[in-house]
Amino acid sequence: PVIFFWAITFDWSLNDPFSGTILSHQLSRKFVLWLLIGSFTVIAPVTIRNLLNGEDTVLVAANGGINFFTGNNPTADGFSPILPGIQWQRAKRLERSWGTLRPSQVSLNWWKEGFKFWYHHPLNGAKLLVKKFLFFVKDRELPNSRDFLLARRDSRLLNIPFPTFGIIFPLAVFGIWRLRQTLYRFWFLFIPVFPVFLTNLLFFTCAKYRILAAPFFIMLAAVGVQDLVRQARQAPVRSFALTALVLMALMAGAFAAPPG
Repeated sequence: PVIFFWAITFDWSLNDPFSGTILSHQLSRKFVLWLLIGSFTVIAPVTIRNLLNGEDTVLVAANGGINFFTGNNPTADGFSPILPGIQWQRAKRLERSWGTLRPSQVSLNWWKEGFKFWYHHPLNGAKLLVKKFLFFVKDRELPNSRDFLLARRDSRLLNIPFPTFGIIFPLAVFGIWRLRQTLYRFWFLFIPVFPVFLTNLLFFTCAKYRILAAPFFIMLAAVGVQDLVRQARQAPVRSFALTALVLMALMAGAFAAPPG
């Protein structure tokens, strides 16, 4: 998602997203130059270390393949970041059967194994994709290494009743609907959300992946709240009641038990 967001930001740096006008070439070159410097300053040391110590060209990490297979195999549940029990033992035996490979080659083989699952079991893959989508829009924060519900027992901060995803996401959907006529002016709010959403569908859904989209959903949810207040003051009672019912239905769906 970061690479995709960087590519879009590259284009955004050449244009003014609010007016749609092209910035001066001199100003655009400065934006692009500092964007490139900042991006490569963060990534390059890790890539160089991988090349020197591991003798392998790996941009950041070589676990993309195994993570993809973890979220796309016959026993995948759509949110678990691990291969349980005997499944892991079989995976390690398969990995050893490939012989001595560099980490990037091992990762590539795991990508192939994940795509084999989709090739041989397309219906199961489609069902799994739907489950991941439902996990993404549900209120529950699916744990990766620590369960937030358990962590709340020992944290006063986590017990503060902040709005949860089950409230924010339906309000964001309402905000998107409210902006539908002028949505093109706010396209840059959706650019970071799409790669995060696609990553959750491609691999598996969990809280630490989904939270990257939360700040942008919060901004859209603020638009939804603002319009609700406006409707409560100005719109006919029947129109406001219908809007409130739709919003409550979306929230009820978000708070319903996740699939599986």
